[in-house]
Amino acid sequence: MMKIIKRTIDIVNFEVFNSLMYRILINLFLFLTLIYISSGDLEEKLISHVIILMWISINTYLTFTVFKKRNCEFLLQTSYLDDKKKISMLCATVFLENLPWIIFLLIHSVFFIKLNLIFAISITILYTVFAIVFAMFCSRMSKNNIGMMVILIFYFYNMFFRSVTETNVESHLISLFEQLMIRNTYNAVNLYSLIILIMFFAIGSYILMMANKKYLYVKMIMLTIVVSSLYSAVLYYDLNQYNTIKTQEFINIKVNGKDVEYRGISKEKAVKISKILTDIEKRINSMGPDITYEKYVIDSELLTNVLWRYKGGKIDTFESEGRILRFNYTSDNLLNDDIEKNISNLLNGSYHFMLENVKLYGTINEYGYKNIRGTFNVYVYQLFEGYKNLVIKDVAEKNNFESIQKEFSEKTHLLLNKKSLDLYNYIKVMGAIIYENFPDKMPDLYNVILKEEPQKHNELLEVLKTNFPEINNHKDVDRVIRSLKNNKK
Repeated sequence: MMKIIKRTIDIVNFEVFNSLMYRILINLFLFLTLIYISSGDLEEKLISHVIILMWISINTYLTFTVFKKRNCEFLLQTSYLDDKKKISMLCATVFLENLPWIIFLLIHSVFFIKLNLIFAISITILYTVFAIVFAMFCSRMSKNNIGMMVILIFYFYNMFFRSVTETNVESHLISLFEQLMIRNTYNAVNLYSLIILIMFFAIGSYILMMANKKYLYVKMIMLTIVVSSLYSAVLYYDLNQYNTIKTQEFINIKVNGKDVEYRGISKEKAVKISKILTDIEKRINSMGPDITYEKYVIDSELLTNVLWRYKGGKIDTFESEGRILRFNYTSDNLLNDDIEKNISNLLNGSYHFMLENVKLYGTINEYGYKNIRGTFNVYVYQLFEGYKNLVIKDVAEKNNFESIQKEFSEKTHLLLNKKSLDLYNYIKVMGAIIYENFPDKMPDLYNVILKEEPQKHNELLEVLKTNFPEINNHKDVDRVIRSLKNNKK
């Protein structure tokens, strides 16, 4: 058997790569490229992980399709082997061909994605088996390389359309990211889905590769029915878990003096969310508005993508009912410290949602700006946009999100040192200057602008000059005003 496996590998090396040397060079180039990509953030590391799996699938597909050639059995002298032994021989061949990549996949999981060894081993086995049986199944569609196109479409879909920053669903049927995003924690629904797909591809490949084609379509239909039933059972389990949580009572706690109700998630997560919300609420209130919420309600809304479609669509993370702020916990990825964009989006989302709930009503200015919730004074809004980076930086610092603090410190620096100022961004720059130098003046500035209702830029500057001479005469504010006047000439 080992002689046949060796000859099969030799044939693949010649038929596909032209020689063993070319195969080694291609693999070496890919290896170095993946090391380079993996030096980036978690999203880039996960993309590298998917590329490894794609390469395993491509190698498997090429080996199986080469074997299908009419002269291959003659060259390998495998005519005496029955179908089961031929399939076993090919599986052993692709395992040996891909062994270096399987080892690299494990190393990548431990040292780049930082999974613990036991979890990394289990995930590596799961993904390797999936990549191989998926390619085996696709190799039955080798005519016009349709199978190869299916493989590429599937993996490109995972790399470019299944973002690690997606936080509005619990899981997807064919996502290869979800077992890796939350370190050392299984995503149950996605795990069961992958196991069911492995069963379908493995058994389907076996049926399609057997010489006896009797009742082929009946067998495939029966397999599809069984697999669909199993997946329906997984969806039923997920929906049942969701409905069970909805029957539970809320748990009451206090966080930073705020009443908080939560259910379906751990107390640790509820406290973490509440600290972020109370910090942002406190800072917005210090700027003038009154958005004091009576309580926060944090509810688990964990459902797979398919079930959200069944229920009529996904829900927003934030909702308000008068003075009650509802936070819908739709994904464990929401609080994933390993993905900077998710924490950044959570802080941004909290700030903007609370801001939209402030009654910033005034007149429409010359540009006719309108808010989602009605007409409001655009100058107040732009001031608050200028405050935003500094608010998020301070909240991130208080909650130990070091990378987010650094990110928004850099954004603030870029904003304060912006060279080209126009009618659309100068107020944001002034907002950042005021937040840093005159935090005690922010409430008065907010109230005066709403009272005076400036409708043009020169009216806003007159309000600033008349009511806040100390701000108007500050060197950085004066620089912004002079730069704006120069650009208008």
